[in-house]
Amino acid sequence: MLYFFWFVLFSIIEGVAIFSFMLYTFRFDLKKYIVPALMVNTLMSLQSYFIREDSSMVFLVVVINFLILVFFMATIVRIPLIWAMFTSFIGYALFIALQTGLLLLSFGRITVHMVQTIPIYGYIIQLLTGVFGFIIMNALYRLGIGFTFDFEKFRFRKEAIVVASLILAAGIPLGVLLYIGDLYINMTFLVICLSIFFYYSLRKENEENASLFIE
Repeated sequence: MLYFFWFVLFSIIEGVAIFSFMLYTFRFDLKKYIVPALMVNTLMSLQSYFIREDSSMVFLVVVINFLILVFFMATIVRIPLIWAMFTSFIGYALFIALQTGLLLLSFGRITVHMVQTIPIYGYIIQLLTGVFGFIIMNALYRLGIGFTFDFEKFRFRKEAIVVASLILAAGIPLGVLLYIGDLYINMTFLVICLSIFFYYSLRKENEENASLFIE
């Protein structure tokens, strides 16, 4: 139970870096999305814990987390799907680069093998990643440094419906895989997460339809 608590806690802290890179890099204020970001971050950490318990399905962690980030950007931050995939990829890439840099700066005191086999070293790297990732990106955001694009330029018609369909489509095969892996608790977390995105996606479509009706 104690291992579960520390794993989830430091995974959440680590996740702060991913959201910081993903949002601040493109001039989105993390504070504006802090509540759904924390909810999604927590669910990501929980599903990572339960999947990692089954070594045969570890590869799913990165795949599922990336899909979750894409849906977060598309349904909650509300940018076109193409940009959602791009920003999620950049956020993940910068996150990995930071962790790699921290390991290199340890000059061999902390190795990948130590992080993978000795929990305390993993927690240290996760803590440093989350703290430095947030501080660096928040500082750059406050200084006005980052990339801005005309995101709406690449939005196609009825995209909200397409995104909602993709969420459902993604949930089916992932749900089957998790069911086969006998990970019922993890499947529950995944369903909750996808439900959040599905709700935001449909709400977005309804708001767009309402605005057209008013006009």
